[in-house]
Amino acid sequence: MTNQQKALYLVFVQNTIVFTVLNVARIALSLYALHMGAGATEVGLVVALLYMPSLFFSLPAGILADRHGSRWLLVVSTAVTAAGMLVPAFLDTVPALCIGSFAVGVSLSVSNVLGQNLVGQLSTPAQRMRNFGNYALVGAVSSFVGPLMVGLVIDHAGFPPACLLAVVMSAIAALLALTWGRWLPGGQPSPPGGVNIFASLQSPAVRRILMLSSVAQIGFDSFNSFMPVYAHGIGLSASAIGVALSAFALASLAMRAVISRLAKGWPEEAIMAGGFICGALAFFLLPVFKLAAAISVIAFIFGIFGGLTQPIAMMMLYNASEEGRAGEAMGLRITINNFMRVIGPTVFGATARTFGLAPLFLGSGVLMLFAAYRSFGNREAEK
Repeated sequence: MTNQQKALYLVFVQNTIVFTVLNVARIALSLYALHMGAGATEVGLVVALLYMPSLFFSLPAGILADRHGSRWLLVVSTAVTAAGMLVPAFLDTVPALCIGSFAVGVSLSVSNVLGQNLVGQLSTPAQRMRNFGNYALVGAVSSFVGPLMVGLVIDHAGFPPACLLAVVMSAIAALLALTWGRWLPGGQPSPPGGVNIFASLQSPAVRRILMLSSVAQIGFDSFNSFMPVYAHGIGLSASAIGVALSAFALASLAMRAVISRLAKGWPEEAIMAGGFICGALAFFLLPVFKLAAAISVIAFIFGIFGGLTQPIAMMMLYNASEEGRAGEAMGLRITINNFMRVIGPTVFGATARTFGLAPLFLGSGVLMLFAAYRSFGNREAEK
């Protein structure tokens, strides 16, 4: 096994741990807050702090990785998470939970950007789609393992040990990066213009892909936020809603598992457009049907969209980035996506409250169709 292959496996293992810690902390800290008697506002703050660092650290992390490499960024960010989660392990106060939550968000924001950038760096063009698909599977695996682990620990040992679980896992991630991080690529010389996000945004291809990625994020959040609201409103049970969400997750996982095979027969733009068309179809069908089975089928169709668009967006953005600016572009993408995650549900909630859910779904479907059209771009103009 070459050092490049070892480095790629290190990236997958490292990010599996970080994303598992995210799921452990998200459940443990929110339930711990409720156990302390915290209100909905305080619980919401604890959860929000998991994602807030991505708004501020993703872009700087990508820029630093371009210039200086990823090893020490991974070591420091995961060490910060380990130290931060020690606080709620020994102090049962809401401010302690907030400290732990923010610390987990630090490693999430850094590892997510660096993971995507490293997968691109460590892959040949022929391997890139398969490896980005495998990277996307990391999130799916951690979403299964994390809740299962933390639930068992909370039930059998309590909340402080659940926090210590996150400490131990983060410390392992830091040690992995410290010990074997020498396999990871180093920094690259500064491109003309130095650190300048506007240099990346001057590329029409980069701007188009960032737009597609943000539209995909908007669609993802819109469906996952308001499909359960719609299903509840038409009288579906909690278990029926859970089955629908499971159908979405199953389809998303399946698409990420086969995306490299799809890429052998179809250009990346066609796969991206196909994903957006599936998303549009799901949005158009959703307000028409009221049966639980139909809602689950629609959620499965939407899961195809979820499984295709973001991995393709990662690969397209890496390929379109100027040499020496891939980390910067990945950080910019995650920053924009997280900004959309903050404002999207608020705007869509106000829209649904004013006009109802059906116009919201129809509008989202139209947005998906527009993104499908823009997936192809103009190769001549983007050169």
